[in-house]
Parts: sequence; C-alpha cells; structure tokens
Amino acid sequence: QSVSGVKRNSPDELDNREQVNRLNKERLKVAKEHQIANMHDVAWDDTLENKLKKMTCDDLATPGSDYVVFNSLELVFPDSDPMKTPQYHPLQTKIGCGPAAAVCGDQVIMCLMGPKNSPLKESDIKRGSPGTGCSAGNGASGLCMGGGSSGGGGVKNQSDKKSGDVESKGSKDGEEVVSSASTPMTLLLNKERLALAQKEQIANMHEVTYDKTLADKVKKMTCDDVNSNSPDYVVFDSIEIVSAYMLKLKDEGDLTKSPLFHPLQTKIACGITMCNDRKGICLMGPKNSPVKKADIKPGSPGTGCSGGNGASGLCMGGGVSSASTPMTLLSLVIALIMA
Repeated sequence: QSVSGVKRNSPDELDNREQVNRLNKERLKVAKEHQIANMHDVAWDDTLENKLKKMTCDDLATPGSDYVVFNSLELVFPDSDPMKTPQYHPLQTKIGCGPAAAVCGDQVIMCLMGPKNSPLKESDIKRGSPGTGCSAGNGASGLCMGGGSSGGGGVKNQSDKKSGDVESKGSKDGEEVVSSASTPMTLLLNKERLALAQKEQIANMHEVTYDKTLADKVKKMTCDDVNSNSPDYVVFDSIEIVSAYMLKLKDEGDLTKSPLFHPLQTKIACGITMCNDRKGICLMGPKNSPVKKADIKPGSPGTGCSGGNGASGLCMGGGVSSASTPMTLLSLVIALIMA
C-alpha cells in the first residue's frame, strides 16, 4: 500500500485495465456505427482468466455455461463485420484472456467472454442511440455500465475514470485510439528486446519506436507490396508475435532470428491490409534483411551503442521507463487491436 493507505494496482491489473479500456473504446465505436442502444461496458474477469489455465483442447472447443471461447487472434484480426465477432456482442460484460493449459494448433492465447455463451442474435440488440437502451446502470458514456462485475477481484476498466471518459474527448475517427495502442505496443516490445539482450549479452540492441510513416504505408499496401521488403524496412506477418511468444513460453528456439529482435531495428508499425482477407502485417526498419552475425555486438546491453544513450540497456536513448514497463509479450498481441 502507498503512504496514504490507498492500495496500489499490481502490474498485471494495470495491464488488464489497459486491454479492457481499448476493447471498450472499440465497442463504443461499433455501437455508434450500428446504432446499438444496449452495448455494455466490459470488465476484466479473474475467474475467466484462471479458468483458462486449466482448460484442455476439448474444453477450448466448446462454450461454457456462461462464456464463449475464442482465439485472441480474433481480437487482433476481427471479421470485416464486427457483429459476427464475439467481442462485440452487446450483452457481454466480462472477459479474461491468457495462455490455456494446452496449446492446440494456433490456439496459443485464448479468451473467454461472458455471460452469454452463444452467437449474437438480432433479438439481443436494442436499436437506438448508444446508452439509451440500458436496462440497469448508467449509459451516459454510450455503454451500459454496471451490467457485470469484475469477478474474483478482477480490475474494472473504469476504476480510475469517469464513465464519460470511455472515449477520449476530441479524438477524430479513432486517431487517439491508434496512438494509445501504439505506445503500449512499443513499450512491450522494448521490454522484451531488453530481456533478450540481457539473456544473450547483446551490446547494441536498439530501442524501437512507433513510426507513423510506416503505419501510413501499411494502409496503402497492395498484395504485391505485402510480399516484398523495401529498402528501409522488412515486411512480416504479425503472427510472428504469437510465434515469438510460443518460443519464449516453451523456452526453446532462437528469438534473435525473429524480425522483432533484430538489434539494429529502430522503428515499427503494424496494421491490417485488405490483402488475403484482412491480412495483419508489421513493417520494421531501417534494416530490410534477416539479422546477420555481423549485426550483433556481444557484451553487456547498452555498451555497444554507436550513438545515443545506452544507459537503459537499449541504444538510442531507450530510457528506463520503456525498458521496465511491467507488461508481458502476451499483451503485445492484444495491443495490436488498435495499432
């Protein structure tokens, strides 16, 4: 506890809150676009998260009595029709995501969402201005509040905000959302890059920053563009993030071969193209080729920087705050929701 006696939130609680805040911003956006009057606010649920840790492949194949099961990749790459995806069912009020006890195919990071355990039906939707169809609680923010609980001590996403702050004032068509998601994405990645540099004794691992120019390129890329690198960036499928998580989870494989961990890369942006049914990709630069032995300087992290400050362990003035952010590589997948 702090000196004032107020209980501090744990790093995991802060991380979960950030994930849920992003999801609620998207739920509000969908409610506005489709005139859904009863879209509910969603809270993180510890009980659902803990349930995942015990689930087998058979468990993951069927919904429970009060939840649906879906791959977290559906959060990252939703269907072009949001009303067909589990995260936009207006009557859902709780969610928990994490690695399941069993890894079944590409089902590495899964989510449970409740209390509804079936696909959306038209009868579940009340049409009208967002927030005007709430059967209980406050709908002033556009989302029905108080419809669910955080369950088992979970963190309610609005515990540190007023209900009207679900969507930041003054944002334009999601511009604020993009920046809020890209920041956690790079913080998470820099934390993992530093951890790898410490483990493998890489002296010249650079800090990576979100690059708006690369983000704009993603939006304009054709199918041909997706399949080839540029002189100042490499193109890779964002599923590489999940692959990196699997390697770390199993403590096997060489993460230095992943494009995410090339020590000389300094900028990144991820997004969704319309190629091959909404393909998720990342651009990372300025290097446009796989890491070579000559790219790596062995030694204590931060001691092999050709310019800038390496005091944090990352070159180019990475800063202690970027390197020590208490989040996980798992969250990097969820952070791509808005990237």
